[in-house]
Amino acid sequence: MWWYKETNPDYEQIHGIMLKIMIPIIIPLIAFIVWASYPWLSRDEMLIKDSPLLVIHGKVDSIYNDEDNHNIKTYRLTNRHTYFLQESTSIKVNLGDSLSKLKGSEKVYIVKAGGEKITVDYKDLMLELAN
Repeated sequence: MWWYKETNPDYEQIHGIMLKIMIPIIIPLIAFIVWASYPWLSRDEMLIKDSPLLVIHGKVDSIYNDEDNHNIKTYRLTNRHTYFLQESTSIKVNLGDSLSKLKGSEKVYIVKAGGEKITVDYKDLMLELAN
């Protein structure tokens, strides 16, 4: 655009006005494009994505509703780790039951105090919790 600068004496003024108009349009547009292309994960997807990393081992020491955390049912194990697992209508976790989940596994094993063994899919537990 060297020719425009030489033929138009108001080039600097026009250039300044164009910058003042274009910058407030271009920066939000670029920000929106970056935001829209970012692979946002829903809460359900994050819980499922991180599930292979979770390890659970221990006996249920206490069960309570955590009022500070939306009154969610909380399980505290004898190893002092705390988990927020949603009970399904068919499976109830009681005091003295053992919970176990191996790293990389999607299965949570529940051994009832009476010796009954139950296998539950971790995704199902957490999807119930997220809804």
